[in-house]
Amino acid sequence: MPLVCIAAIAYAGGLAIAAFSPELAKLFAGAAALAAVALAVHSRLSAQSSAVTQPRLPHTALLAISAAASTVMLQAGTQDKVCASSAYGVDTLHVVLHESVSGRGRVQGTAIIPGSGCRIPARLSVQEGAAGAGDVVRVSGDPSVVRRWGRTAFRMDGAVIEPAGRAELLPRLRASAHDMIVRRFGPDAPLVLALVAAEGQAVDRETRNRYADAGLVHILSVSGLHVAVIGAAIQLLAAVAGMRPRPALATGAIAAAVYVVLIGAPPAAVRSAGMLSMSVAGRLFQRPTSPWTGLGVGGAVPLLIEPRLISHPGWQLSVSGMVGLVLAATVRRRWLSGRLDGISLTIAESILASTAATLTTAPLVAWHFGRISLAGLLSNLFAAPIIGILQPTLFLALLLDPVPMLSAFVADAARPLLRGMDAIATYAAAAPGAAFDMQPSLAAAVITCVLIAALIAAVQATFPGRALVVAVASMAALVWLPQLPRLGFGTAFAELHVLDVGQGDAIAVRTPAGRWVLVDAGASWPGGDEGRRTVVPYLSRKGGRIEAFVLTHPDADHVGGAAAVLDRLRPDEFWDGAYVAPGTPYREALRVAQERGISWRRVSAGDSLLLDGVLFKVLSPDPAWLAENPGSNDASVVLLVQFGAVRFLLVGDAEAAQESWLVRRDSAALRADVLKVGHHGSKTSTGARFLNAVNPRLAVVSVGAGNRFGHPAPEVVSRLTMRGIPLWRTDRLGPIVLRTDGSGITILADDDRWDY
Repeated sequence: MPLVCIAAIAYAGGLAIAAFSPELAKLFAGAAALAAVALAVHSRLSAQSSAVTQPRLPHTALLAISAAASTVMLQAGTQDKVCASSAYGVDTLHVVLHESVSGRGRVQGTAIIPGSGCRIPARLSVQEGAAGAGDVVRVSGDPSVVRRWGRTAFRMDGAVIEPAGRAELLPRLRASAHDMIVRRFGPDAPLVLALVAAEGQAVDRETRNRYADAGLVHILSVSGLHVAVIGAAIQLLAAVAGMRPRPALATGAIAAAVYVVLIGAPPAAVRSAGMLSMSVAGRLFQRPTSPWTGLGVGGAVPLLIEPRLISHPGWQLSVSGMVGLVLAATVRRRWLSGRLDGISLTIAESILASTAATLTTAPLVAWHFGRISLAGLLSNLFAAPIIGILQPTLFLALLLDPVPMLSAFVADAARPLLRGMDAIATYAAAAPGAAFDMQPSLAAAVITCVLIAALIAAVQATFPGRALVVAVASMAALVWLPQLPRLGFGTAFAELHVLDVGQGDAIAVRTPAGRWVLVDAGASWPGGDEGRRTVVPYLSRKGGRIEAFVLTHPDADHVGGAAAVLDRLRPDEFWDGAYVAPGTPYREALRVAQERGISWRRVSAGDSLLLDGVLFKVLSPDPAWLAENPGSNDASVVLLVQFGAVRFLLVGDAEAAQESWLVRRDSAALRADVLKVGHHGSKTSTGARFLNAVNPRLAVVSVGAGNRFGHPAPEVVSRLTMRGIPLWRTDRLGPIVLRTDGSGITILADDDRWDY
């Protein structure tokens, strides 16, 4: 492997250590610096005592590079802390928008923190206002400072935006391209915006999930594939126009670079442009260039500009996917050339490239998105030729916008290709076993990465024996790893899934072993219920056994889907506070439980369950409290869920009376890192004394969009905001997953990730 690529790996490794553990990075940076000095001294002494100088790997330089990278990342982390402290308490700030917005919508931008000069990523849920991409706007709303993909970010819900400055040239061009695509492509515009303008958020969640199941979600993010296709297409057009080969090659590279700048330079596109530049330079100057050199340069350039990208899945997936393609090229050169030719060679190359890219990206896809697609091995074979024609066609339609007739003609020609690609995604996603959800632990992800690295080394090596031994050992470790929690060794992480069931509750807790405890099941209505429509499909897709169903109280918006859940998922136990209610949904749930042989259990304060390291403890109700004849809301089962040092408090629809009783009974027991806001954010819940006792790091509320009750109440939102507690809402983000390893908390929602 070329030294340039090894140096890039050393740099990325130093950044990764600091991103994963700043404390470890401080020790590593110091140790690496000392080791580099020691090696330098040793090399100097060896050279003086030896008559023959032997060529050596530059260990000193590599250690120095890693130490420097860790130091750079630590400095970036320090700057993040400064910016985060400056951002706390800010309720009005200026943001440079990355996307256009009109009325309600979610947009990204760069927040400018007053008085500090800090510029940090911003994510806005806009309630009111309109502005174009690149505009500077004044924003007010419900702010919070979070960690997003490894760096400090600003998040604001209910944002109201007002123009505060004129857009710069490049953002105006980007906004113009956006408007042209929307005008020219109509209902197909979201897909085209994702393919051409890197606006993946334009694609709705259902479409994105379909492409993810089909193994084609990478197509919805402008990456190396898109840049390479456009560069090759421009080069071909230049050659057809009569340009000589070398100028045509340079023209294609320049056009690709301009395109990357116009779409905002996403990391994957920058990586591809760097690789393309290396390849073009080698051909122009007639110097052979290793693909590993191009990959090393292309992967390192974005990290030199923004070291925090080491934590971003876009950069990680782009680089790992390219590793797979380079690996496939090596296999082709060693074992396919001379043995196959014609159409058989073309098919074999396509299958090999698709398999290698899927293999090398699999650990990262599973870690970041909890999903692996098997359909991608075949779907990419059919989609690749289409995207090879579709991408330059869409780009050409964009370039021809000043000539409306030609632009419209090219856009119409692209529509059948768009339909064809979408059909491939639809059929591939619908195939049995197309995709499955998984919950890898950090250990499993690391071991899988070691396995893949060993396989890469084996393919590259002349004598692959040692690498194959490491690969076999890694596979054995992966086989045994799932048995460790059952034997009492180690843990992965637990998850709290707040499902989007509208104006109701359905919360599922997943243990490290993949087992579930479901709390409530959403509402019902004549002819349907959320259990059948949302809860059962969601949990069936995730996989794993339902150990217990907990009903907080028998109101229709909590018990409505219970009968369907009990009938379809067959949990072992039905936990119930046993508040007597005459409603049909509650009676139906009890009937189904009896018919299916599900054990019914009346629970009260003090009851608990320890499942795969996750503790479920009932804090309320108890007979003394029920004797005071509270209403159904105030008779809610209040459940404390604890994994490691992290605690989640689920309070059902508990209102002021039950909250006061809980505080009087044992306020210390209420302390939690995450509060599920009571009664969907009603003003009768989440009182000041109760909130002081819980003292959460963050809060989450299950609430229906545009509900007639006005939930969550402004008083509750204000109470949380005044205490600096971020509020996560299902009406704005859809289903919300809170993942913990027992110390930190990661939130996965709206195709994004935040760390606490």
